[in-house]
Amino acid sequence: MKKIFTILTLLIVVVYASDELEWIDTQIEAIKPKREAVNIVGISDPFVFLNRPKSDGSKQGVAKPVEPPKPPKVYTLSMVMNEKALINDAWYAEGDKIDQYRVIAISKSGATLHSKDSTKALTTATTNKIKFKNR
Repeated sequence: MKKIFTILTLLIVVVYASDELEWIDTQIEAIKPKREAVNIVGISDPFVFLNRPKSDGSKQGVAKPVEPPKPPKVYTLSMVMNEKALINDAWYAEGDKIDQYRVIAISKSGATLHSKDSTKALTTATTNKIKFKNR
């Protein structure tokens, strides 16, 4: 009796498992996308022209896209010590050059940068001063 029950149970499990696998296979087949050829004749031109070429086919008048202007570089004065200024993590003295600017003046609390086009006055962000006591 035990053998018959075990064999019957195994038979039911095998039949049920095969039905379950068939159901999974039909579901997978149902969701598989059909591959179709793409017609590229109707697709518009992917290239962007700021000025269209002339109708005679010459390439005059075709321009490259213009890059947006870069934001101006920020100069941060962190510290002034011994007539030198710590600007953007580098030390500069009067007369030194930073990019297009030249350091024209360094005071106890700031520095002045000058170029052909503009002048920038930098000041330290904090007003804390270091004090040394002699014993």
